[in-house]
Amino acid sequence: MKRFLFILLCVAGRAQTGDSTLTPPFPEKSQFRRGLITEFGIMPAITFLPSIRSFFAANQIPSGVPVNLFFHYGVGLRFNRTKFLLQYGSGLKGSEASSSASTTYILQNSVANYTTLSAGYDLVNSRNRRLYLNAGIGGMSYGFTIFQRTNQVVSFPAILQTSQVGNVSSLFLRNVTYLDVNLEYTQREKRKRSAQWVTRLGYRNGLNARMYESQAFVLTDAPRERVRQIYLQLLFSLSTNGDKWRIR
Repeated sequence: MKRFLFILLCVAGRAQTGDSTLTPPFPEKSQFRRGLITEFGIMPAITFLPSIRSFFAANQIPSGVPVNLFFHYGVGLRFNRTKFLLQYGSGLKGSEASSSASTTYILQNSVANYTTLSAGYDLVNSRNRRLYLNAGIGGMSYGFTIFQRTNQVVSFPAILQTSQVGNVSSLFLRNVTYLDVNLEYTQREKRKRSAQWVTRLGYRNGLNARMYESQAFVLTDAPRERVRQIYLQLLFSLSTNGDKWRIR
């Protein structure tokens, strides 16, 4: 009986030792070679337009802080540690007003959108996080509407015949090409279908100075602008991951 108990204890001890070596203390780092990515969220951005801001200041039109809020959407592919993204953003319209003794100017963003194609590589590739350095090229359109709020009474049937000094129905930049560089901090994908939070801090610099245009007038001597932008993207990302493109 004593020999039987001694043998049983030895076998149990070996089994426990074997189990402890087979079970790692932490899950292994996921190694999905490929991924399909969809992302969406918001992007606050500071847009620098010194030429048009100088024009507004000279004519006592308040331009306020040049901050825009965009809705962002993107799709992409990941190959091991390299990522390719196609992104689109549409501005959420807002207005700013300032009063003087005689009138109130209203400045509205009428156009604000961008499209970017970028590629990135994860400089930090840990078990739970990735840190990408991304670079790309894109295009942007950006525009304003300017009008005055007054106490003038106008009959609606005659509204198309009523003119008002100081109104600019259309003033915009079109197809401004820019370079984009950003750092991306994201959670690592853990499953074949995974969800992650993504944060990007980036900078865009226009490659060409574009002349302001108008849909209402043929402008001459219009200022030229080279758009610059600092932005923060706060996104939610969905990915489908695996070693082949046909992922089940």
